[in-house]
Amino acid sequence: MTSGGRGRPVQELAQLRQETAELRDRLLKGELDPRIAAVAGQLINTDARLIDLTLKAKEQQVLEERMSALEEMLSIRTPSRGA
Repeated sequence: MTSGGRGRPVQELAQLRQETAELRDRLLKGELDPRIAAVAGQLINTDARLIDLTLKAKEQQVLEERMSALEEMLSIRTPSRGA
């Protein structure tokens, strides 16, 4: 997964949902071996988990950046006690 805005994971999840629906349809029509469908389903689940982890990592990065900015602002406004 590449970097992008918040919309990208939504698009990727929509694509995974579509792939899952196609996989299910092909399986139920007898067009796909159940063993292959099982492995494909596992891969789709892995992709979904990676999207979730990517979002969490991005959220954590944003929070860390905001916290650093607040700490810097606070240190500028508050004189040190030892001075």
